[in-house]
Amino acid sequence: MPTIDQAKGERDPEWPNEPTDTMSIYRANPQRDGAITFGNNALVTSGAGAWLRVGQSVEAELGFGD
Repeated sequence: MPTIDQAKGERDPEWPNEPTDTMSIYRANPQRDGAITFGNNALVTSGAGAWLRVGQSVEAELGFGD
């Protein structure tokens, strides 16, 4: 959660879109329709927009390459 203060659970009002704005300059990934990627260890392939809660079970699948 790069734009969220982890202690407060909210955005910094002085820098509400950082570091996202800065990363968008050089981390836009054409393979992901221009989405910003960094530390790209996992990709959501279904359930986008859903909430993941502490203690909730998840399923993962390993895949390498396209």
